[in-house]
Amino acid sequence: MALPTDSAMSANNPTAGILGRKVGMTQVFDESGSVVPVTVVQAGPCHVLQVKTLDRDGYEAIQVGFLDKPRRLASRSERGHVAKLESKRAKKRAEGGVEAPAKPGCEPKRLVREFRGPASGFAGGVELGSEITVASLEGVASVDVTSTSKGRGFSGAMKRHNFAGQRATHGVKKCHRHLGGTGCSTYPGRVFKGKKMPGQYGNARTTVRNQKLVGVDVENNLLLIRGAVPGHKNGAKVGTYSVEAEDFAPSINKQLLHDAVVMYQANQRQGTHKTKTRGQVSGSKKKLYRQKGTGNARAGHKRSGTRRGGGHIMAIAPRDYSYRMPRKALQLATRMAFASKVADDELIIVDDLAFEAPKTRDMTAVIKALGCDSSSLLITTSGIDTNIYKSARNIPRVEVSPASDLNALNLLSAKRVLITKAALDQLKEAAAKHKKNKEAAGVHRSTRNNAYSFEVNKLATKLDVRTAIEKLFDVKVVKVATMNRKGKYRRTRFRMGKTADWKKAVVTLHDDSRRDAKANRTKANRFIMGIRVYKPTSAGRRNASVSDFKELTRGAKPEKSLLRPIKKTGGRNNQGVITCRHRGGGHKRRYRLIDFRRNKDGMIAEVDSIQYDPNRSARIALLKYEDGEKRYIIAPVGLTAGDKVMSGEDAPAKVGNCLPLAKIPLATVVHNVEMRPGRGGVMCRAAGTSATLMAREAGWAQISLPSGEIRRIPANCRATVGSTSNPDHSAVRMGKAGRVRWLGRRPHVRGTAMNPIDHPHGGGEGRTKGGRHPVSPTGKSAKGGMTRQRRKPSNAAIVRRRKSRRYGPFVAPKLYRKVEKLNEAGKKDPITTWARACTIVPEFVGHTFMVYNGKQHLKVFVTEDMVGHKLGEFSPTRSFRGHGGKGKK
Repeated sequence: MALPTDSAMSANNPTAGILGRKVGMTQVFDESGSVVPVTVVQAGPCHVLQVKTLDRDGYEAIQVGFLDKPRRLASRSERGHVAKLESKRAKKRAEGGVEAPAKPGCEPKRLVREFRGPASGFAGGVELGSEITVASLEGVASVDVTSTSKGRGFSGAMKRHNFAGQRATHGVKKCHRHLGGTGCSTYPGRVFKGKKMPGQYGNARTTVRNQKLVGVDVENNLLLIRGAVPGHKNGAKVGTYSVEAEDFAPSINKQLLHDAVVMYQANQRQGTHKTKTRGQVSGSKKKLYRQKGTGNARAGHKRSGTRRGGGHIMAIAPRDYSYRMPRKALQLATRMAFASKVADDELIIVDDLAFEAPKTRDMTAVIKALGCDSSSLLITTSGIDTNIYKSARNIPRVEVSPASDLNALNLLSAKRVLITKAALDQLKEAAAKHKKNKEAAGVHRSTRNNAYSFEVNKLATKLDVRTAIEKLFDVKVVKVATMNRKGKYRRTRFRMGKTADWKKAVVTLHDDSRRDAKANRTKANRFIMGIRVYKPTSAGRRNASVSDFKELTRGAKPEKSLLRPIKKTGGRNNQGVITCRHRGGGHKRRYRLIDFRRNKDGMIAEVDSIQYDPNRSARIALLKYEDGEKRYIIAPVGLTAGDKVMSGEDAPAKVGNCLPLAKIPLATVVHNVEMRPGRGGVMCRAAGTSATLMAREAGWAQISLPSGEIRRIPANCRATVGSTSNPDHSAVRMGKAGRVRWLGRRPHVRGTAMNPIDHPHGGGEGRTKGGRHPVSPTGKSAKGGMTRQRRKPSNAAIVRRRKSRRYGPFVAPKLYRKVEKLNEAGKKDPITTWARACTIVPEFVGHTFMVYNGKQHLKVFVTEDMVGHKLGEFSPTRSFRGHGGKGKK
């Protein structure tokens, strides 16, 4: 049942409501091209069965019915509620002049619910017998969804209340999933009401509010609601599906199929002939008798191959029959085998195949109903379904395989193939992609001669490589691909060594930009790296490096009108108390006034020069406006002297321009981001840092910060397009302590080396660790301790914390980005991860994860029921080996 939220209720937008049933989940693309997970709800058409008034019924409401119920199954009262029935009582009431109430004149309904409120307040107005469709929800932004959640039976505390359970070791025995103590002793001798304990879980009326309504399909009576909706899926209408053998393979090559089948069978073959060496036979290694003085020939131990019962000198080892064919040939053989099943009419397509629990009896009934019980059968699903696998594993001549694991051997071994519609779509999509790549192969060959490879700095991004190549060679770059290469093992005289790992970049140029790039590799590498390494002429020079400062404008001097003196404080306040440790000394500096607000709108400025700022790690750019005013800004990557920049709402979204987040395209890299409008940029100002604009909604913008935190800020806050300059700052090595002192940083002293009066870790006899968890000199937790206030007002602006494992559900950022990329590309490739504590979010539904359990990676196929759980819950670290007792190992 879908209702609009309170925010959508007003005089101009009356209340609307409709009944429906859940069909399933899918994905759609929004206007920006992002993948949105949605739940498909079949809503309506619904009939108004009764209009209740305040005078007659005591309250105002409308009664709505959904899904026709056959008259033979409906009771007399249900049939009489929707249509007039002839009866003796009705005749007597008519003769007495009593007017019968009006009836809607429709079929009995399976689902009948009431919506409170006057009938005139509903969208379009409703009358008795009128029909309500999804058209009444057009224009509604969000809805409330009320339904009955899935019943999960009697569940434990870990599943029902997300308890952590007991320890895995240290004395805990056979009660790892227990909830622990209930908190009461002899007094009061009872468990308090409301205590979270095991019990019935699910099967309750649940309302999810403010669900975004993504789309309304009036023709098919469907609603697309963003995210998950509580409740189970009802069966959808079964339709027809067209499939041709040519969709998978243009022709069938019998020789290729034979070669693939022989390869798979050879890989399953195991060698059985084996003899033992002297190290594998039993017996002592003791010398039989002394070396000399016995008159016998010299002999070793009894395991020797020259003695009876000893090992074989040239022992036979089991033969390995396995070999591999080319990957593309195996993929083509799989498609040909499937096409042969289609051509021979040995394919059975079902809309969906799902079981709530593993039941061999139910699977046998399905196979028998489809007429496949007399021959071998291969059941193919879109992903790994444990219930289907367990239901069919005990049935003879029945095999279950996901679509991604199909091969020519299991397809040709089965007489019939039972496949779901989703799995068939997956195979057709893979075949279409292969066909598209084959057609585009000619295009790749033509551009292959215009691609050049470079060795670049491991920290260089694709944007850095593109910018460097275009500036060095005056060419137009079409595509940049980067890959990390492992160093090779080399033998130097008597020692084995390994060359350093390196990064390779393959740059594809435009057809009109052919240059001999190979002759200038060294020059390009120096430009991209931006770091000059010193020769080890002294101990201070060894392992030291410095930025090459090539991006700076030669001969440029600081603008005197924008310089201010800096008074050194040594880290002390006006009372002389040290408030910031490890500060003092350093070279004399002058402060450069930086324009963080960029509030000179509508006026074009020219970049006069790129300069060095001793007070920050990024470079700064001197702007000269049309009216003659000069200002400093933080220089982004790619900004050079002579470029034109602008600020304001009308400014184009290019590097160096500053404009509100509401005017910046999504997925744009920005820096110098404001947190409050007009206050100036405060985030992403250090060297090489940037934020990514993720989404916009209702006057707010979401940005992804370098730490992994996703923050919500007003959309009218400003940001500058591009990433801050000097991205190689983190790769600079100081080399000696003196360079650190020049920067005004004093040495750090360990707390354990101090006295107790100076640090909580100080004192003690000998070398101690302080006797407590790491803390700061003031006693605050260090090295990962919780320091942020839990009730801080700005917590509401944080969508996902940097330390989200501690604050709320933990979602691994790298894993989430991988899933986003696969969703954008429409792929379902398996994802390998070690993040067992990662929470499953709706975006993970439909993907396969290889979750590490301490020994190996186990396949985990994510379904809707798994949303909110941890990945580690479905990749157990132990296997049940039976209860304890004699005779069991």
